[in-house]
Amino acid sequence: MEYNMSVPPRTGTPIITYDNETLLDNNLCIDNESESDIDVDQLRPEKRQREGSTEEEEGWTEVKGKKKSRHGSDNSFKEEANYDVYISSKERLPKQFGMARILKELNIGKIRQVKYLSPFKIRLQFENESAAQSLFACEKILEKGWRLQKAMELSVCYGLIKNVDLDLSDDDILQNISSSTKLLSFKRLNRRNRDEGGWCPSETLRLCFEGDHLPATNPATNFVPKAYWSTELSHAVAQRRLALSKFRRNPTPKTLKYLRTRYTRHRA
Repeated sequence: MEYNMSVPPRTGTPIITYDNETLLDNNLCIDNESESDIDVDQLRPEKRQREGSTEEEEGWTEVKGKKKSRHGSDNSFKEEANYDVYISSKERLPKQFGMARILKELNIGKIRQVKYLSPFKIRLQFENESAAQSLFACEKILEKGWRLQKAMELSVCYGLIKNVDLDLSDDDILQNISSSTKLLSFKRLNRRNRDEGGWCPSETLRLCFEGDHLPATNPATNFVPKAYWSTELSHAVAQRRLALSKFRRNPTPKTLKYLRTRYTRHRA
């Protein structure tokens, strides 16, 4: 190995210049054959295997939620039905222990849950329909004046009566109203007072009936033709209203055919 040493004019530090020959240090030389013998995988730490798992097994584990109670085949599921009954009152209902004592004394059982929606309304969840029906059949519950209503069932319906004089009192209105369906309550609606502002009583009454349908009216009664109607038109309208009243009283296929015939004839 040959090299030259020269000293620059400004500094006293020697500069070593090498020739183009490749420097090989025998102490730092690594044999390629010994390097190939080293396994790289052996230098890496071994991963911890899970218990009960093998490298040969391939697949996955299917995770399912809670199974529903099945009845019959796998495609048919038997789901538990909820029979909810709401109890409401104008006054505060008894609290939890008081309500539980009342239900126990009246022998009303098979109750899954009692939830207080407000101090005036609670919800009872029964196991079956017969247990829920026993609450409606209890006379002592009805004597308390509590209102019972099944969930998703319309127990009352409302109707309107217009052009009611403001001078009539509530007693006079009740005496003049007659219906085949039980009338639970009525209320006179209010309207905007454009002159003085605020609200004032109107000539419209809202009636609350028991059941899921309004009482049918008889179109044949109290029929008064319009003043501008001709005699033939008034007679035709009266005939149609009469046919409609017969259809409502006895809705059979015969009366339905009669109604269609009358209606087609009057339209022609």
